[in-house]
Amino acid sequence: MRAKIPYLLSALLGLGFIFSSLTKLIGICSFARTLEEFFPLLGMDCLQGFGLLMAVLICLGEFCLGLLALHPRMTRIMAWVFPIVMGIFTWITWQNMTALYQVESCGCFGEVIHLTPAESFWKNVILLALSIGLAISVLVNLKYNPLNHRKEVIGKEKE
Repeated sequence: MRAKIPYLLSALLGLGFIFSSLTKLIGICSFARTLEEFFPLLGMDCLQGFGLLMAVLICLGEFCLGLLALHPRMTRIMAWVFPIVMGIFTWITWQNMTALYQVESCGCFGEVIHLTPAESFWKNVILLALSIGLAISVLVNLKYNPLNHRKEVIGKEKE
């Protein structure tokens, strides 16, 4: 059972990323406007006018990460990608939550689900904790074999 925990966490995070990208695609123009509101907040005024392009790239990236996370062979790689991505998202929502000028809705789920800056931040903290849990569970399930210098998954039979 311990060997299945990384796959379950990876699949859960992957499905969340796929759901998020698909809900953003429903109202891609409103997500692009939300991104354009975030640019000045993050000091990226030079990206004004590129909101739609960024929205499409973010949706595509989230969808691809979600699909990769569903593939069992990608679990070890996604265990390191998810904490980085969620760390960035958490930092952005922290900046929004603590700013004097706040963007009303984070756009995390497009027009389907509206979250306040605080709700968005805590959602990202929970997802960051899950992604760190994924990384830890992958580390725990690996053991180092000093005889052949390769890592093997515990619970997986040797061939």
